[in-house]
Amino acid sequence: MSSYVATDNYCPRCGELEETVTHAIFKCPPALQVCRISDNNFNGIIPGYIGNWSGLLSIHLYASGLKGPIPNAIFRLKNLRDL
Repeated sequence: MSSYVATDNYCPRCGELEETVTHAIFKCPPALQVCRISDNNFNGIIPGYIGNWSGLLSIHLYASGLKGPIPNAIFRLKNLRDL
């Protein structure tokens, strides 16, 4: 008796043929719609490059530990609905 376990390596969210950690965190369009870093102990400011994440619909920063003003780059996020 032999056992065979199928291992599909495609992304279940977007269908990309190869799901890697890099894809899941930085490249998968559905995964890039929400940035939720609330209730963490980060240090620093909200980075200006957040304005490059054009697919963001929602950003949750409550109690993230980040300080300072919200960068002007956030206004480039035309799809953002929740901050």
